[in-house]
Amino acid sequence: MNVLGLLNIPDWLTVVAVVIALLYIYGTWTFGFWESQNVPTLPPYPLIGSMVKAFSETVADYDLQNFKKYGKTYGYYEFRRPYLMIHDFEMTKAILIKDYNHFPDRRNVPLGGKSRLAKNFLVHLRGDEYKSARAVLTPTFTSGKLKQMLGMMDECAQKMLKTLNDDITKSDGKIDMNIKDRFGSFTLDVIASCCFSTNIDSKNQNDPFIEHAKMFFNFDFSVAVVGRFLFPKLVELLELSLYPAKCLSYFENVIHRVVDLRRSQNKRRNDFLQLLLDAQDKEKEEKTSDELNKSNTNTHQTIKDGPLKTHKVLNESGLVANSILFLVAGFDTTANAISFTTYELALNPECQQKLHDEIDETLKIHGKLSPEIILALPYLDMTLSETLRMFSPATRLERECTSSYQLENIYIPKGTMVSIGVHAIHHDPEIYPEPHKFDPERFTPENKSQRHPMAYLPFGAGPRSCIGMRFALMEAKICLAHFFSQYKVSPCSETEIPILMRKGIPMQIPKNGIKLKVETRST
Repeated sequence: MNVLGLLNIPDWLTVVAVVIALLYIYGTWTFGFWESQNVPTLPPYPLIGSMVKAFSETVADYDLQNFKKYGKTYGYYEFRRPYLMIHDFEMTKAILIKDYNHFPDRRNVPLGGKSRLAKNFLVHLRGDEYKSARAVLTPTFTSGKLKQMLGMMDECAQKMLKTLNDDITKSDGKIDMNIKDRFGSFTLDVIASCCFSTNIDSKNQNDPFIEHAKMFFNFDFSVAVVGRFLFPKLVELLELSLYPAKCLSYFENVIHRVVDLRRSQNKRRNDFLQLLLDAQDKEKEEKTSDELNKSNTNTHQTIKDGPLKTHKVLNESGLVANSILFLVAGFDTTANAISFTTYELALNPECQQKLHDEIDETLKIHGKLSPEIILALPYLDMTLSETLRMFSPATRLERECTSSYQLENIYIPKGTMVSIGVHAIHHDPEIYPEPHKFDPERFTPENKSQRHPMAYLPFGAGPRSCIGMRFALMEAKICLAHFFSQYKVSPCSETEIPILMRKGIPMQIPKNGIKLKVETRST
């Protein structure tokens, strides 16, 4: 190509220049959206947006640094996509509760692949489909119904103590261990018992249930990152899955065997699966009654042949899917909460002593630690609450704007991602003085009443809050009470201070487990 008769530029170089120019325009087209509204914004770069440090640090630290630098509301670009971060209570309340209809969905990450089960997971449902499914499942998760499973949780805790006592006895009353592994075995026992009606041998790592359960958590997060940020449409087209098909098939077969056995022998058990079966039967009865009423009032209407259809979340596929989801969502998160609590008590012996005193006093009065008594222990509740403040299961609460919305002076168009910075809120010194200090006294009734409801969000809030919250808290308290009734913990030579966390994911997961010294208490 001849330019002004002065330069003779090769055609290939012209093509390269045009391609680069087009890529630059494509990669920066959306930039300036937040700046035009005077919203503080992380500096973006072509194509990668503001994601330069997003994967080289923990998301918790990344968000905390940005909130300190840019304030309580700031924008950035997730590659090319405008993304709004919020740390303001009233804005948070508007998004999660008050104007939920504008923000009803989490991020659409098509990582269920071909699996009909994964597509039926409650967390993957969107819009009206999620709303109706949540309405059907909510009665199953009331405190009254969940308390039916306290006995099974207690049995699992006793089983854990026996195994631990055997190991400590062999080591002269003390042992250095990865407590994350130990508590992970407990939470897996609870889920196997309460959701799959299965007793497992947690000491046998070759147990098929344990093998398949752990496969869920040995995946490469890079797959999730690709689907989450870069090429969601391509991931959907290729039907890539975050969930191993082998695992889904194994647990589907386990549930079908249990359900078939209960129905053929008319057996019942006070567990999560039975609550779902009861909800399924109740819905069928109500639909049958409705059809009969229609038949009686209109001679031209008759009950259709064949079985009545149940709600998607309660049909056979939905029942299996949400039992598996209970495993996926509840195994590692609850084990982490118990482990983080134990870790902080090891580093704060004065707090550990207060918990020991509360447990000892309770045993003097009642002679035992029944599940009902454990759930009423105030200092235990304060201790767990403080742990969930410091190590919230999710560092962010993401919501997608499904219809354009004016958030105070900020215009949010349809399709924009908005995120509540949970970790940053939980570590705001204006709300929690000395936020990195472990202090259960923050959660006395008096102190809690002085804070805004949106200042504490370990399980979210509003219609998209964690449906399994009560179950997780019951499970964690029962485990912690029994554990600290017999043992004390302290740092060992391998204890990390602070704990190293996995980077680039919106969860707090220990990179190397949590290692502590565990000793038998002398009472």
